[in-house]
Order: sequence, then structure tokens, then C-alpha cells
Amino acid sequence: MSRTAMLRHTSRRYLTIDVVWAVVVVGGLFLVLQQQQIQPNDFWWQLRLGELVVEGRAIPSIEPFAFTLAGERWVDQPWLALNGSSATEAAA
Repeated sequence: MSRTAMLRHTSRRYLTIDVVWAVVVVGGLFLVLQQQQIQPNDFWWQLRLGELVVEGRAIPSIEPFAFTLAGERWVDQPWLALNGSSATEAAA
């Protein structure tokens, strides 16, 4: 391979206008989505579940509210955050 061919091969541009536009579009979409406020889907249910954890001093393992899944195994993942929400609500 000649020296000129090697220079041409190694000097490819990876930052083309297509790449710049893709970064601008994805970055703009990310910024727009970051401006949207996430609405809680059921704040009162979360407060009641936090109260159940505090009152029972245990994390529920059986679904306590849904009538379609009554008695089924259930994992409460955000239990610590729910305790904090419940304590904040009780203090207010």
C-alpha cells in the first residue's frame, strides 16, 4: 500500500453531518423528555402501604389490595421509600 493510500485510509472522518444530526436529535429528545414531570400513579395507595409496613413491622409478602390477585405472593420493592412517605404524611 502506498503512503498516499495509507494517509487517505487513516484520515477518514467519523464526525460527519449525519452523526452530528443524530446526536442533536437524540440529545434534543432527551432534553424534552427530561422537562416532563412524572405524575404519581397512585399516591394514596403508596401511603397506605407504607402505613401497613410501619404498623405491622414487616414487609407484606401477600398482595393486600388487588381483588384480582388476593392471596397471591407479592414483592414490595420500594418499601423503604414508602415508609418515609408514610412518616412524612403522618408528621404533616
